[in-house]
Amino acid sequence: MQILNAFGAATGLQINMQKSIVAPIRCVDLDMEQMLQDFPRPRVAFPMQYLGLPLTLGRLRMVHLQYIQDRAKGRVAGWQGRLLNVAGHRELVRSVLSSLPVYLLTVVKAPKNFLKELDKLRRRFLWVGDKELTGGKCKVAWTKVCTPTVNGGLGIIELEKFSRALRLRWLWFSWDDTDRPWKGMELPVDNSDIALFNAATSVVLGNGNKAKFWSSRWLHGQAPATLYPTLFRHSKRKNKTVCDALDDDN
Repeated sequence: MQILNAFGAATGLQINMQKSIVAPIRCVDLDMEQMLQDFPRPRVAFPMQYLGLPLTLGRLRMVHLQYIQDRAKGRVAGWQGRLLNVAGHRELVRSVLSSLPVYLLTVVKAPKNFLKELDKLRRRFLWVGDKELTGGKCKVAWTKVCTPTVNGGLGIIELEKFSRALRLRWLWFSWDDTDRPWKGMELPVDNSDIALFNAATSVVLGNGNKAKFWSSRWLHGQAPATLYPTLFRHSKRKNKTVCDALDDDN
C-alpha cells in the first residue's frame, strides 16, 4: 500500500480501492493471505479483461474473444432486419458491426477464425437480416463487397486487411516518435507485418541510429536483405542498426 500511495502521490493517479482487484501470476508457493492482508480486494485468475481487452498468460484463443462475438450477435438480434432494406443493412454493418472489434484489433493480433466468424455475421445481416443465410442469397462476392465504393464495392472494411493496417501503425509510431512510453517493448506484429512495412517505406539515412541495416530500405532505395539474401542468412545480428553495422567497419 505504501508503494501504491507513493505512486499516486508522484503521478497524480490515485488508487481507487473500490475498483481494484488482484490477479496473482505464478504465486503458487506464496502465502497470498499474508501478503494481501493490507489489500483486502477480490482476487481473480487469468484469463481476464483489463480496460476492455483480454489478458491471458498463454496464447490468445477464440474463447477469450467470445465476448465480442456475443456482443455482435446481441446487436443483430435487437434489430428488426426484415423491416430494413439492403441500404439500411449496409449502413448498420459499416457503422456498428464493423466497428465493434476495432478497439481489440488495434492492440491484439486476433485469430483468423475470429475474423471469419465476424465476417459470417456481417455477411448474413447484410443480405438477409436476421434470417438464415444460404449461398443463393449472396448477390455479390464478399471480396467485391469489401472494396471501396469508388471501385464498385459497398465500402465495408475487410477485417483481416484492416487489422493488419492497424498493426502497421505500431511500427510507424515506434519509428516516428522514439519517446513513447512503450518504446522497446514487444509489438503486436509478426514477421509478415514487418516485411510489408519495410517494403512500403523508404529511409533517408541520417546518423543511422534508427534505420535497420538489413531490413530498412536505405541503400539506393532497397533493403540490403533483399539485395543480398544469402549474406543476410549468414548474418548473426539481423536487427542491428546502420550505425552499429558501420561502426569500425563491423
